[in-house]
Amino acid sequence: MTVKGQILEILSKNRSRPVSGEEMAGQLGCTRAAVWKAVKSLRKDGYGIEAAGRQGYILKQDTAKVTAEGLRLWLEHPDVTVHVTDETASTNLLAKQAAIVENAPHGSLFFARSQTDGRGRKGRAFFSPRDCGLYFSVVIRPEGSLEENLRITAAAASAVYRAVKRACGIRLGIKWVNDLFLGDRKVCGILTEAGTDFESQGLEYVVVGIGLNLFLNEEKLPGGLFASQEEAEKTDRNRLTAEIVNELLRILDQPGLPEDYFSESILPGKRILVTQQAGRSWPALAKKMLPDGRLLVEDEQGREHALIYGEVRIRKG
Repeated sequence: MTVKGQILEILSKNRSRPVSGEEMAGQLGCTRAAVWKAVKSLRKDGYGIEAAGRQGYILKQDTAKVTAEGLRLWLEHPDVTVHVTDETASTNLLAKQAAIVENAPHGSLFFARSQTDGRGRKGRAFFSPRDCGLYFSVVIRPEGSLEENLRITAAAASAVYRAVKRACGIRLGIKWVNDLFLGDRKVCGILTEAGTDFESQGLEYVVVGIGLNLFLNEEKLPGGLFASQEEAEKTDRNRLTAEIVNELLRILDQPGLPEDYFSESILPGKRILVTQQAGRSWPALAKKMLPDGRLLVEDEQGREHALIYGEVRIRKG
């Protein structure tokens, strides 16, 4: 970890008291000038570090700005590629390029404060205005075939659910396959893309892209976790992002699908519209989630179908 990252860690663990430059320099084995340079850089990144007279420095507030140092502070596996940028076309594109060209390891994280070409399923646009949400992608290095790893999207949905509940005290609903809702508003979308080995047909990498809208802004976003920017900024975005990544990696280390992917599903009992091949849509009743992640529905003729793919929309009325 860099001096800058280590100082952020020291200040984060000592929020109740000032820490002198001399004390930090002694802990890190560097000069006080190096400490000052790192503090100055952290302030430039947006961290609220104040000088408490001659007593030292104190981290007065969480920051709405995400940094690589801030993310590594909360990641359980920080020794991976962590890339933060102000703006990019798509974090999934960044992650795929790093997975192919740089062999980015399992758990590598790519975050952008805004995206100019964010994407959802079927090539739809995912609007990603600056600092209104968390936009990031994670590189996964799975074992086995594509069919054996269909649970990755479900794992990502559960990871978002768990992290938001823990960090924000907000309980989201999971909508099969890859969306999360707060009430009747979609607040999070997940896009999973895979790269396969042509000869072995095994997976080389999977990139999980997550877009989580944080605050409601009628001009920019249809909905978010919080009612205002001021309320959203009370949440440490570095911690929330890292907690989602931590949960995703934990879930993927376990067999099967996570229990809350079933218990927090908002579809069972709802009348829905199913869209599958060639854009054909048909009405159905969502009955339950099956253990393998398929959605059991009943059409208007009373026939049951176990859906492994497709899109569903809840019918109003």
